[in-house]
Amino acid sequence: MKNWKDKEWMKAYMRKAMKKYRIKLREDNKCLICKVNLKGKLKYCGDCLEKERKRNKKLRIKYLEKERKRAKIKNFNYRLKALQLISGKKKPCCVMCGNGDIRVLTINHLNGRSKKEKEKKVMDYVGIIKGRRKISDLEIRCFNCNILYEYECGRYKLPENYKI
Repeated sequence: MKNWKDKEWMKAYMRKAMKKYRIKLREDNKCLICKVNLKGKLKYCGDCLEKERKRNKKLRIKYLEKERKRAKIKNFNYRLKALQLISGKKKPCCVMCGNGDIRVLTINHLNGRSKKEKEKKVMDYVGIIKGRRKISDLEIRCFNCNILYEYECGRYKLPENYKI
């Protein structure tokens, strides 16, 4: 039974009808937009093809912007879960100074990063969350405390002529 008031049913019905209509236009070798007769197996005439390319470019840019925003949020959530898992607390904080600002917290590798991790150049938060990466040699520090730790361990060195 047709229910014209049901919006979901209406969308599905219109989608099917438009698909049939486009198939008929293609069989008749007509442009899908302006219905001009075409030569060969083209979908659009020259003018409509250019308009369609511009439209697709705008849609692609809009989609990529949405995707970037979604990925940024998703990565932040992964990072937060990994920090919570390593610290063992709901609100992670630096083990040295106690700073709890999520924007400055980072993961400190007590034994240095492995060769594989250095090649990746990005932190594998999902690996930490899913248990593929051991967290016994990781701790949470703020950026300042992490850099101080690196200098104390000897991984970073000051220039020889530097005086305090």
